[in-house]
Amino acid sequence: MSRRFGSDKGLHIHDGKPIITHQIEKLSQFNYPIFLVANTIEQVQTYINSIDIAKITAFFNDDHDLIENKDIRSPLIGLYTAFKELSQLNYQSAFIFSCDNPFLNLEVIQFMMEQIDYNDA
Repeated sequence: MSRRFGSDKGLHIHDGKPIITHQIEKLSQFNYPIFLVANTIEQVQTYINSIDIAKITAFFNDDHDLIENKDIRSPLIGLYTAFKELSQLNYQSAFIFSCDNPFLNLEVIQFMMEQIDYNDA
């Protein structure tokens, strides 16, 4: 849950659906695995209960062993977790973004995915 926003931004309703649902619908057009990183197992369960998870390959929980203070919540922990988990699954590349953007531009995503073949970034 976002402290400033007051609720889970991914589950915020935009145009009749949770923001994360808009993203999953757009991203599933690329036919790549979709992984979601959550802060806690409770957040994973909330998503499972709130959205259609059929197009989600797996959920990852934030790796809180990274830092001593287990109460810290940060997008950087989510990034670390995603890279760590995907690396262990032998993924060589990933397209990662936050859950609070309902306006993903498919053309921009396609362009960025095409650049993976030509750039080491």
